[in-house]
Amino acid sequence: MFVSYSNILASIYASSALTTMSPLCAAPLLQPDHEAALRRVAADCLYTLMTRFPHSIRLERITDDGFIFSTPDIAGADATAHSIEAATARATLATIGHAAGMDQQLVDSIINTLPQASTAIFITPYI
Repeated sequence: MFVSYSNILASIYASSALTTMSPLCAAPLLQPDHEAALRRVAADCLYTLMTRFPHSIRLERITDDGFIFSTPDIAGADATAHSIEAATARATLATIGHAAGMDQQLVDSIINTLPQASTAIFITPYI
């Protein structure tokens, strides 16, 4: 299963662009010129989220493009990857908003443009 930086960043950029519809934000806050910093924060957030994953999802290696996980054959790898990407994007936006000292209402409006990943990913453990 592959969790892609480009998918995570695309969600962040889209979410940031949508906030321009709010009177609180006149221009997108996060853009592609922030990519290096966003990749680092997204990676840190993913590592933090990994503690919530079942033991059946294992990080195999990290590449320049993302993260490769092993999952049981019966798991829906694409759905699981997208769920992890969504959760990582949400956590990244929250981290950036708080670090930047942004108004909580603006931080929440940015985060809430992204889908909420399920609170638990249930996968049959490896035997």
